[in-house]
Amino acid sequence: MKKTLSILLAAVMLLSFAACSGNGSGNDTTTAGTTAAPSTAPALSETLEEIADKIYKNATDFEISIMPATEIDLADADAVNYYLGVASADSIERAVFSEPMIGSIPYSMCLVKVKDGADKAGVIASLETYLESVKSNTQSYSPENYAKTAQSEVAEASDGTI
Repeated sequence: MKKTLSILLAAVMLLSFAACSGNGSGNDTTTAGTTAAPSTAPALSETLEEIADKIYKNATDFEISIMPATEIDLADADAVNYYLGVASADSIERAVFSEPMIGSIPYSMCLVKVKDGADKAGVIASLETYLESVKSNTQSYSPENYAKTAQSEVAEASDGTI
């Protein structure tokens, strides 16, 4: 009985490894870098997810498995605060985030579309304040990752996406 159970468990384990290994042709992961930018400014008609895909497509610094860009629920104050560090999403039309599939990698990207007529400079200032607190926290609790985090910045694309 024990031998049969052991063989069965070994077979299940082998099948799970084979199922999880993938062949690299799936669309569930993206290669990303830390200092990448699109080769041309994205058109206004592109979604934030499409802009994120362009950024990852042109990334060259290092490779990590990234989750696809996922919309931030602007009605969820906790999610808005967690990803963007802003108290209110009143000035934000849409926002997406993308992070590594492995949580220990110090990387995160958020794209924000500010509402027409909203205080874009105020949103940028709030994002920069939040980013500085993230950098400070990383320096305190994860000094080995601080050099990577210190390179982070808030940037505005030519189409107004932050």
